Amino acid sequence: MRSLVAPSFAVLSLFYLPLSAYSQGESALPFLLISPSPEANGMAGTSVAVKRTDPLGAVFSPAQVGLASLTTGVNGSFYPSKTEWLPQYNLSDLNYNAWAVQGGVRLNDFLDLPVRVGLGLAYHRVDLNLGKFSVTNSSGPEVIGTFDSYENASGLTFGVGFEYLLRAGFGYTFRSISSHLSPIGTEMEHGTGIAEVPSKDYGGYVLLPVVELLEAVTNNVAKSNTGLRAFADLSLGFAINNIGDKVVYVDAAQADPLPRTARAGVGVAAGARYEGWELVGATWSREGEDLLVVRHNDGTWEYQSGFGDLDFGSNVVAGHSSGNVGLRTGWQLQLGEFFTYRQGTYTQRYVDYEMSGMTFQLSGVLKAVTLAFGRDVPSWLPFARDHVDVLYHQSEYDGGSLDDTQFKALTLVIHVMPL
Repeated sequence: MRSLVAPSFAVLSLFYLPLSAYSQGESALPFLLISPSPEANGMAGTSVAVKRTDPLGAVFSPAQVGLASLTTGVNGSFYPSKTEWLPQYNLSDLNYNAWAVQGGVRLNDFLDLPVRVGLGLAYHRVDLNLGKFSVTNSSGPEVIGTFDSYENASGLTFGVGFEYLLRAGFGYTFRSISSHLSPIGTEMEHGTGIAEVPSKDYGGYVLLPVVELLEAVTNNVAKSNTGLRAFADLSLGFAINNIGDKVVYVDAAQADPLPRTARAGVGVAAGARYEGWELVGATWSREGEDLLVVRHNDGTWEYQSGFGDLDFGSNVVAGHSSGNVGLRTGWQLQLGEFFTYRQGTYTQRYVDYEMSGMTFQLSGVLKAVTLAFGRDVPSWLPFARDHVDVLYHQSEYDGGSLDDTQFKALTLVIHVMPL
């Protein structure tokens, strides 16, 4: 028999420190609680009620794939460099990586339909590398082998989007999860620290364009003589993530639950556009989440149904923190579709931290240059403006045990059909 000169599974779970600090109960695979989207993380991880350009946002909010399908095209995001997880502990081989790609077809580009309809498909992959560990036997500290410990998840998301006065999206994800904590057990264990688990997510989103709805009702377009047009949007969203059975490592009798999580949120956005160019915009969002796992005193556990302890009115709308529900609140300010700054906070009974981030975007630069050329604009410039966009997202944790953990991603967007 062999023992491990490496952290036990319990010690390995410390690598997720604030992510597993839910009072209601602990779960296996807490890496699934890490949001891979730098864009969402800049607003403290608010994902379900704000439309994201970064396809990594669909990992927590499958409805984003449905929303993206309202424009025929493809986009993808990847980390140009891996995220150092818990950098303050100087563990060089502890890192996190992710990438995603999605495509959509707006059916109205090919069919005469009374309602704008889109179909979308996306794929994502996230990896957490826990490092290399040594193996010894019970006779002494001599190292007789090594192994790499890691966890990963890959998912395929199907989405559908609708637009007729309101804009709505729905998505469903099928995910495959692998956890390789150890290829062997300890001297007291029969089996390995390896688990393979399937799971599912689903989510929905609806946006109410308040100004456009008022214009439709009053038959009066709110547009100034200069071409400026105000906008104001109210959005609602939800997601249920990590739906599955249980996680078994060594002993099926000691199986643990997946981190099944309910999320619901509200978003408000307002600003001004000029000929479709968003000159300035501000967005605020609050999102509540609840880990749907109940641990009993005898060690058994069960999943809660529905949204668990999450109350949309009290937690999300009123912002009251209660029991096991965590609250994510964030805001962003966008200038000219070329720069966005974000901040946000997360609060829960035992955990609180802040996050911030920013995005640099090519789209606004192309639109500004096109206007500057006037009638002498080169033919390629409007084409590039209407079909291509590149974004760089950055976000980081501020304070707490995850202080200075940074996420960076590049996003490439290709509009096959102009917006």
